[in-house]
Amino acid sequence: MRLAYFDGTILDDEGHPVGVRYRKSSALVFYLAAEARAVARSDLAALFWPDADEARAKNALRLALADVRKKIGDVLDADRRVVRLRPDVAYEDDLAAFEAWARYEAPAGERPAGPDGSAPVLPGFSFADAPEFDEWVDALRERVARTAVDAWTAVSDAYLREGRDDAAVDALRQALACRSW
Repeated sequence: MRLAYFDGTILDDEGHPVGVRYRKSSALVFYLAAEARAVARSDLAALFWPDADEARAKNALRLALADVRKKIGDVLDADRRVVRLRPDVAYEDDLAAFEAWARYEAPAGERPAGPDGSAPVLPGFSFADAPEFDEWVDALRERVARTAVDAWTAVSDAYLREGRDDAAVDALRQALACRSW
């Protein structure tokens, strides 16, 4: 599976979008992957269905988990208390690839092979009935934007050290584009 944070899609091994029934099912997978830890069922229910009573929220979570299993496969490790992505499931993640580029390759003046940070993360992932999830997405977007600006500034600095002034200016323009959205 491939998690494409920069366009908000989950892709199968062949690169086709996975059509989950509920939008919150996709959001759940992105959230669990980004958090990279086991999350209490009660916390997930409160995050995605805060206005529902406990029984309805837990039932909605069960439906979302079943949707993920049916459409994506056995990628979740869930018991009565917690849910997480199974540690043995291999998946690609464009957010992790972007952050690795920013950390290791940008300071050397290398341009990214994938997303460049100028597009928002998880576009269209906003739920009027889940404000805490929306806050989490906003914080993730802000983190990515800061990372992108810093990375493109590092690329520009590397180009300046090499005497490539035009390329340095282009990299700074890219840094500015990361904040335009």
